[in-house]
Amino acid sequence: MTKSLQQVVIKTGAWTLFFAFTAFGYGLALFGLVFPKVMADFAQSLGSANMAGMYYERIYNANKTSENAYIALEQYIIAENHKKVVQFAGEFLSPDGIHQGDYIRIIKAANKAGYEAAAGNKLNMLKWGNEDSRIKSAYMVALLAGGEFEVAKPRLLDWLKPGPDLLQPNYAFFAFVWADRVDEEIRGLFAEYVDAFEGAFDFDTFEGEPIFAVDFLRMAYTYLEDSKASHYAELFYELI
Repeated sequence: MTKSLQQVVIKTGAWTLFFAFTAFGYGLALFGLVFPKVMADFAQSLGSANMAGMYYERIYNANKTSENAYIALEQYIIAENHKKVVQFAGEFLSPDGIHQGDYIRIIKAANKAGYEAAAGNKLNMLKWGNEDSRIKSAYMVALLAGGEFEVAKPRLLDWLKPGPDLLQPNYAFFAFVWADRVDEEIRGLFAEYVDAFEGAFDFDTFEGEPIFAVDFLRMAYTYLEDSKASHYAELFYELI
């Protein structure tokens, strides 16, 4: 075979592969438009949370229910897609969020599923049984990553003012710790929140799973450099 003929064969093969992959890509994109749920499930099976989030977002855009918004948010949190987390978490948590009214119902359902999946394992309960804190923490991380401190701060301060929920401690403060954005006002209100939380928590009479409260107090007092941290650390390791 002559050199020129070899070049023709190589070029022809290359163009054939190019057109084949292009056609496959367009076909896959078209399939995703028609069957986004199938592609979302496929992306999840591959461990591609961002791709799954993209397809669940398409499902949401076609049917804007709170459940569909939550499913898309879940994948974007896993993928650490901060821009999309701000968008979808904001629909539940911002003052003008269109799904704000369904937030409590959504997190209750997620917590129930988390408890069932944990099957009594205390560490898994901590990971899967406090959806309120997980969403709020991811939202704060995403806002701070995007440089939106002036948006994040007042939202955190609002969350720290109400009476503490002993089954759903608010860890969102630590997003500010990780981003090194804790100012005097934030730290002071967090300390008040922690004191109120501990004052409402009675280990002997508490109805419910105490691991959430104990873990939160362990972390909070460790950050605040309070000697109470060691006490709650001991209780934590006894519980697990």
